[in-house]
Amino acid sequence: MPEPIFYRRILPPPETEAQEILQSQYAAYEFYREVRYREAFEQYCQWYAETAAENQRDLAQMQRELNFFGWLNRRSDKPKLPEPDPEASNSGSDAS
Repeated sequence: MPEPIFYRRILPPPETEAQEILQSQYAAYEFYREVRYREAFEQYCQWYAETAAENQRDLAQMQRELNFFGWLNRRSDKPKLPEPDPEASNSGSDAS
């Protein structure tokens, strides 16, 4: 008498087939995890570059401004005046 189909489906697949399935599942999981990590890292690098550029612009602007706090603290004899921008003065006087 042949075995009923019910009993054949209950048995787990052979161990090698199960290992192959689990290995492929784990490889896919690791791949997508790496993709998410790289996307997050790329987003962080973009944010960092934008923030660094903004901070550099702010620093350049602050260096061009007068040092009012130096005047208020009277720690220096003379306040430092901003130096004129050489590029701005050359661009207007270039008549050639």
